[in-house]
Amino acid sequence: MSVNGPFSSLEAVRFGWTKTRERLGPFLILGAIAALLGLVQRAYRGPGAPQALVSFVAEILELCVSMVLVRFALRVHDGLPLEPATLGALLEGFPSYLLTMIFQGLVVCLGLVLLIVPGVIWGLELAFSGFAVVDGRRRTLEAMRESRRLTRGIKGRLFWFALLLLGVNLLGALAFGVGLLLSVPTSAVASAYVFRRLQLRAKAPEVSPAPAARASSPLVTRGLWFTALVCFAGTACAPGPNVLARVPDARGDVAGFWLGLWHGLIVPVTFLISLFTKRVGIYELHNVGGWYDFGFVLGLVVAARVASGPPGAWGGRRGSARTRSPRG
Repeated sequence: MSVNGPFSSLEAVRFGWTKTRERLGPFLILGAIAALLGLVQRAYRGPGAPQALVSFVAEILELCVSMVLVRFALRVHDGLPLEPATLGALLEGFPSYLLTMIFQGLVVCLGLVLLIVPGVIWGLELAFSGFAVVDGRRRTLEAMRESRRLTRGIKGRLFWFALLLLGVNLLGALAFGVGLLLSVPTSAVASAYVFRRLQLRAKAPEVSPAPAARASSPLVTRGLWFTALVCFAGTACAPGPNVLARVPDARGDVAGFWLGLWHGLIVPVTFLISLFTKRVGIYELHNVGGWYDFGFVLGLVVAARVASGPPGAWGGRRGSARTRSPRG
């Protein structure tokens, strides 16, 4: 495959699977930490300031795990050893990474509100912002611009790559959640593979695309905007107001922003469970209204990001990124 040619989604996933099995130990440790944080959030969920504080701290720690996962994925791709390092070295640049994830989430949420399609497009454009922070020690806005530069003209291929990673992680979730210990790092290394390929592509001399290639991008864009128009027309059949909003449930609880965020994060799991039992739903009707809905949508965005590989899931000095072709 030439440097200028598009990357292969299947090749990226195969590469991620192979390299993850070779370096499984560190990834399992990260997965165990992430699972523990999830259990803490579940144990302390509910209204109240203490629960909100615990959820907030757990979210920050999960972002720390996400950043370390991205760093490990890049080193595994580049063939570098995962040597023991101090916590400061692993989390170098975390403030920029944190701000990047926040800004990226807000941009995607705004796009989802604007008929969904802009959120998908912007999400694909910014998909490698986290990688750009970790790999090049860039600041937030610089990393987001770099991700947009790398993904220019290949959003259609990135969309299918994201769907493939979503399927991989859904399979991991179906294996009682244990499969995520393999599927998430596989997605991370696969994303690192794509990130390096895009860097090589951006550095290579530009080649005029064939007529068919030039026509493909407008075709994808028109298809996305057609979907947006269908969604807009469908708003005439949108659900009515929630009559149980701000009404306490049988235990006297009303779900707020943090519980909405949690429910959005676990939608892939609760949806599957709801197919087999009526005791589990994906949305809490007894909620505070707008803030719960905002948390729910934000959780959906984060869940989609994790499922599509880091940047979310679970991105070296400028100009010093290794662009060595992967071996194996």
